[in-house]
Amino acid sequence: MTARVCLVGNSHLGALKRGWDLIEHEYPTVLVDMFGAPGRAFGGIVVEEGKVQTTERKAAASFLATGGREEIILADYDLIVVVGGSMWLYQMANLLKSHCPPFMNIWLDPVGDSVLNADQSAQLKRFYRKKSPISVSDALLRELMRAKTRQSQAIKITDGIAANCRVPVLHVPAPFPSSEIVDTMPKNIIAKLVKMGMSSVFVDLIWDALDHVLRDKAEIVQPPDHVIVSGLFTEKSYAEGGLRLDENRGEHDDENIGHMNGQYGIEIMRLVLDRIPRGKV
Repeated sequence: MTARVCLVGNSHLGALKRGWDLIEHEYPTVLVDMFGAPGRAFGGIVVEEGKVQTTERKAAASFLATGGREEIILADYDLIVVVGGSMWLYQMANLLKSHCPPFMNIWLDPVGDSVLNADQSAQLKRFYRKKSPISVSDALLRELMRAKTRQSQAIKITDGIAANCRVPVLHVPAPFPSSEIVDTMPKNIIAKLVKMGMSSVFVDLIWDALDHVLRDKAEIVQPPDHVIVSGLFTEKSYAEGGLRLDENRGEHDDENIGHMNGQYGIEIMRLVLDRIPRGKV
């Protein structure tokens, strides 16, 4: 029996494609189809009448180039995976520039009874020096992040797929950026959050938002612990020679800190393949 798996995603599908090419021989009873729509083309996808369809020329051309067809018939597959397009990491981080929760609020944190150390307080003062943020509760920040996540194209596609098929649906979020930015881009907002010791609480909020909007619809595939550094980075070796899908150039190597390589793709693909329903392989 052959299990059929379908992946549909944005530019981050490139790493998973390369990873699958490297391990496909280990899975003789699994057939994997991948449909990519990178960049703005990802917005030209809808789910209707049991199909993932394209509504724009670039999306249709990209589906045809990567998957061989301009639409996906959901009933053809035993497992559906949506890749990328949900975890707006930088937009979420920028929320903290305008909305200050208690765990970052130096104005609410009394001297002498502080949960923040002196270095954290000094860094937070620099973090907020250009703009006075709105003080918000942890609960309100959590709701803001959930609302922003709910607006993403990947969530809309995943919702549509879950409503149109009876097979398991997975979501693979975009990877965290390369740990290389600690040295090469110290002013990057993610690097700043890590340096301030805010990575664990921030990443918990990120996963909470995804879990909340996808609950009872899709399972989230998180990267394994050994590829993560400081909670918010992907270990830089997984970004060396990274691969992305580009709407104009197709597959190409990428030096972007946010796109990973085939080794990262292998890690994620193994987690995906482990979730093929029993009896299908």
